[in-house]
Amino acid sequence: MKNHHTGWRRLLSAAHYSKQGFISSWRSEAAIRQEIVALCFLVPIAFIVEVSPVERALLILICTSNSGHFTKHCSLIQNSLG
Repeated sequence: MKNHHTGWRRLLSAAHYSKQGFISSWRSEAAIRQEIVALCFLVPIAFIVEVSPVERALLILICTSNSGHFTKHCSLIQNSLG
């Protein structure tokens, strides 16, 4: 199947399809709704607490990670550093 869209048109089409997927997920998946609501609270908190930029980036990365494996690895790294 050949893609006829190139350049900006392709980017706009991809954004449109992503928006459709997001809307479908929001309507049909309770877990997606819960994660997004949690992110609305947790990401701003990451900017309020007084931490270094690296720690702030890790907080946001952990908040947006879908996998508990990442948080497990971060806690292992933290334990080995301190």
